[in-house]
Amino acid sequence: MGIMQERPITRWQLYPLFACLGGLLLAGCYADRLPEPVKHLGVPRIEAIEIEPLEPVSLKPGETATVPVRLKRNGNEGPIAVSLSKLPSGVELTHDKEIVADKSETAISLVGSPALGDKTEQLTVTITLTMAGETLEPTFSLTLPQVSRPVITTLPPVFLQPGDAVDLLVPIERNGYGEPLSLEPIELPDGMTCTLPEEPIKDNSLPIHLAAADDAAEGRLAPLLKTTVYGREVSAPLTVVVTQHPFTLPAIPVVQVAPGQTREVELAIERDSLESLSRLMTGGLQALTGVQLAPESFNGLIFLASTSPDEAISIDAAEVAEGGSHSRLTVKAADTAQPGAVSIPLLATANHLEAQGLLVVRVADTETAEGELPEPIVDAIAPPKRLRPGGVAGRSTAESKQLFGRFYGQTPQSQQAIGQALEWLAAAQADDGSWQVDKNQAQATTAVLAMDGGGATADTATTTAAALLPFLAEGVTHEPESAESLWLEAYPEVVQKGLLWLGKRQIEASQQVPGLISESLAGQALGLAAFSETLALSGDRRLTQNAKLAAKQLADRQTDDGGWPQGDTVTPLATARAVLALEAAKACGVGVSAGNLRRAENYLEQVGVGGDQTPLAAYAAEPAGPPDPTATAACLLAWQYAELPQDSPDLLAAADHLASLAPGLEDEGLSQPIDFLLFAGDLLRNLEGDRYDRWNAQVRAFLCRTQVQEGDNTGSWDPDIFASGRDRVSTTALATLCLQAAYRTLPAYRQ
Repeated sequence: MGIMQERPITRWQLYPLFACLGGLLLAGCYADRLPEPVKHLGVPRIEAIEIEPLEPVSLKPGETATVPVRLKRNGNEGPIAVSLSKLPSGVELTHDKEIVADKSETAISLVGSPALGDKTEQLTVTITLTMAGETLEPTFSLTLPQVSRPVITTLPPVFLQPGDAVDLLVPIERNGYGEPLSLEPIELPDGMTCTLPEEPIKDNSLPIHLAAADDAAEGRLAPLLKTTVYGREVSAPLTVVVTQHPFTLPAIPVVQVAPGQTREVELAIERDSLESLSRLMTGGLQALTGVQLAPESFNGLIFLASTSPDEAISIDAAEVAEGGSHSRLTVKAADTAQPGAVSIPLLATANHLEAQGLLVVRVADTETAEGELPEPIVDAIAPPKRLRPGGVAGRSTAESKQLFGRFYGQTPQSQQAIGQALEWLAAAQADDGSWQVDKNQAQATTAVLAMDGGGATADTATTTAAALLPFLAEGVTHEPESAESLWLEAYPEVVQKGLLWLGKRQIEASQQVPGLISESLAGQALGLAAFSETLALSGDRRLTQNAKLAAKQLADRQTDDGGWPQGDTVTPLATARAVLALEAAKACGVGVSAGNLRRAENYLEQVGVGGDQTPLAAYAAEPAGPPDPTATAACLLAWQYAELPQDSPDLLAAADHLASLAPGLEDEGLSQPIDFLLFAGDLLRNLEGDRYDRWNAQVRAFLCRTQVQEGDNTGSWDPDIFASGRDRVSTTALATLCLQAAYRTLPAYRQ
């Protein structure tokens, strides 16, 4: 037997012959099986096994190469052991350990690991074939070439706002790699989608579509853009920051400018680093609970633009530099600019991202002396001009309302909201003239007084009186001629029906009808305001008796200590409500006992909880309770009408605190009752200045944004957005009064 590659006979060929001559039967001796013609002089002659030449092999990372080993046995039988010389790291070997007796070929499989390819290596690999102790070592050339792998560029963090989408183009550095790339799909949490190309990418960039649903959770995502090239992962993180506020305009700047002047105002920009988020999403697969701080913040260029609703005021566009936090806006007022406050929406944009803000421009009144009403407003008020603090003369004509609205920051949006609210309130009135707590009862043919335990309740009187006040705030009374504007012409009848219902209710209450539910303090206070305002606006003396009776009924509920009870308990808030109603009646010309007001002042002076330095700067809603914003606003407003000085430390301290509780520009709810907005708004309007202009802009924006805009309740406000137990009718009425604050009452500190 022998194995030859066309070479002279080797020692391996002669071995079987010597074994036979020695008469030994050894493994690998097959002389007894040779055909007769091959025997010669007692020594068998065997042709050698032949091996086909081995081809050179090139092995790239991630690929498999096969080395075929083919033999011509030439009649030789038996197993042949197969082994290879040591291979370099990164090359995995798979082969049969032997070629069995009845086979003439085998295959050696070489697999290149992803670790290969960084440099070129040239090797000679030896295959060792062993049979009956003899070996043969054919070789083949193995090339491990250097390969080119592409690089997916890592982008800066991509910021998305919920409901936002963006198209990205991720550069790919191919580094000589010319094959198309197929990326693995990306899994993201609910609310996020990442769309990759369906076809393999042949270009040098990767188009991606990212989208965040409206309810997408805020947080940081770090999925991988990933593919495999030559067995090695090629990837880059795609950092996505989902945040409602990649940048914000946190403050509402107020700038004062005189007609014909130009002013600059510095505007702060806050860049969100997500440090307030309590969830960090990584890998796009799951959310990790606990506080995780994402270091990314949006640092790009931000553009600022605005469109003034007043043609006489213009603002130049500006920008915030990359990484910057401030910008300067240039405000110009034309010579024709009229005194007053103008709320100007601001829009900050950075590609697909945006944030909204407000700028208040107050055009200075250079013609009016401090502490006086502007002359054009006084001229527009209908005679007789009763300019009492807290009075209703400012709403006596359409022109006076317009001028007051301009002076104190009325906006077209808030005026539209008032119109929608009055329309809803008119539709909610019951046939008998009342407003039911439940609007669904409003179409009842009657709302019988609760003499027999059914029908209307004390809440009906409160709701009815509250619903009348927004119509009266527009100067509309029961007289048809009071509706100076077309959009108001249907409402005198509404007011008349409501007043008639309240009048009947008042008579029944004064006669002490057995079984009648006692009128609530709020109902009495609001009823007194409704009768007094109607009397002052219309001059109809028939209402004098109603107003006087309402004032007496309310005054009679005052306790010996000077306060008023809510239920069975005297409280600062109930006392303030009563005082404000009496002060409103007094401003409307209704006689009010000075003694009642003095005793109320004594009570309020005793129950302040503002501390040693400013004891009257805070009040509790209930005795011995914590400071309450609504009670504080109501009590300090009562003190203003008691002629507390405008620069009183108590008043200023309270004003600063109350102003800080204004709703934010994007808030959808308020942690205070709607009454808080009403009382605090009146108090701050009396003080005027930047504090009020900022408050007014925030509150108007909040109320316009939260007003219902579709369905049966269009024009109303949902009571659930406030921390109060009021019904929808009362909530809508008081919210409308907040929007009418500019002209509803005359300011307390102007003559």
